[in-house]
Order: sequence, then structure tokens, then C-alpha cells
Amino acid sequence: MDEYRLHSEKIDIPKGAGPKGFLHTIEQILKLDRVQSIQIDARGNITYTRFVRDAAEDFNIGPKISFESLMPFACARNGVIQEIQVSPHHPTKAISKMFQRVSNERLFPAAFITGASTTLWDWLSTNDGLDVDNRDEFYGLPVLADRHLDDYVLLLAAAYGRGAGITEVQKTFKIIMPQRKEDALDRNSSTQGGNFAGGDPSGISSVGSLSRDANGATSPKAGGGGSGNRGGSSGAGPGSHS
Repeated sequence: MDEYRLHSEKIDIPKGAGPKGFLHTIEQILKLDRVQSIQIDARGNITYTRFVRDAAEDFNIGPKISFESLMPFACARNGVIQEIQVSPHHPTKAISKMFQRVSNERLFPAAFITGASTTLWDWLSTNDGLDVDNRDEFYGLPVLADRHLDDYVLLLAAAYGRGAGITEVQKTFKIIMPQRKEDALDRNSSTQGGNFAGGDPSGISSVGSLSRDANGATSPKAGGGGSGNRGGSSGAGPGSHS
């Protein structure tokens, strides 16, 4: 008969999961038998210890815990996503327009959401000469990275109450940023989509794409820049409404 032995496991909480991610993980740990301790470190990891008996069993529950429904983009898709037309050459004006839309809807901004390797900071530096040192916050709001979102997409999530969490988001406003520094500097490019927003595997399609004629002029293509199996180019992801 096997004897009890002490088993420990460290679980990494995705940064975008926020406080809900910690609570969700602790809840899953407490469902286990013979839990002895639960610790949270300064890096946002949870380590638990419990007694186990069957040495052949896989006791690690970390890979079995899903955080997908708690990630920022998933929370945004639960509400309404609206795309805003902006110029790729004036990022601060574009972001101001996002805040204006939030105010017009009588909502409160909750957080920015963007891709894991966002082009936001390069966009600001290239066009406005604005270098941001603290990239965890912007305009007093948290900047949440989500690997399911394209790096050239910037979302401003809004909720009914001031200081609301990402899971309380009701409406989200979206802009398309340049994919590359060259696109941000190209004054002949369109104000949106096209050269710096091609296909959008995230499910949030851009409003359109551009083609250049023999003289180098740009003209819009029909059909939008989104994936063909995700619908048109409304700018809203699955489950959202414009």
C-alpha cells in the first residue's frame, strides 16, 4: 500500500487574467483533497502543497485549468465592439477619439487591450515623439496584453461604473494601428486598414484594404480585411454587435 507523500505545484497565472484568474485558480485547488497550503508570490504565481498517495498518478492540475474565458479579449467579445475610423499618423488624436466615444456613451474607461507584442509604443514614438516608460499603464488605465489579439489592434474597454474590472466590460472601442514603422510614416496610405491591417485572425476585422495603381495611388478594395470565414468587415468580433 502506497504511503502519503507531499506534492507541490506552481501555477502561472496569465497576466491578463487579473484578480479573477487568482480566484479561479484557488477555487480549483480547494476542490482537491488534503490541501495543506496555498501561497501567492510577488510575481503572480500560486504554489500549493497537498498530500498524495498514488505515485503513478499525474497530480499537476495547472495544465488543466483554463483561463480563456477570463482573458481580456474574451471579456471584450462578451459585449459590443465598435470600430472607430482614425488617421494612422496622429495616435494621440486617435486615442482621444476613443475616450470621446466612451464619454458619449456615458460609460467609464476600464482598460486598454492590445496584442502581446503591440505596435502601440512604436506608433506613439514614431509619430508623436512620445516615449512611454511604464507600459503597464497608459492614461491612468491598465494595458492588458492578449495573445489572441493582433498586435496592430488597440481596444479601449468601457463599463458602467468607474474603476470596473475587465470582466464587467459592456462596450469596447477599437482602432487599427500601423503594423510597421514604415506604414506609420507613409503619408500616402489610407486613414485605416489596408497596408497596415491585412488579415485579422483575431476575429476583429479591419474596415478594408488598399490597392495601389500604376501611379502609386491608393484605392479601397471591397470586402474588408477580415477573414472570409468570420463574416464581413464590421469591426466587431464574434458575439459582438455594432
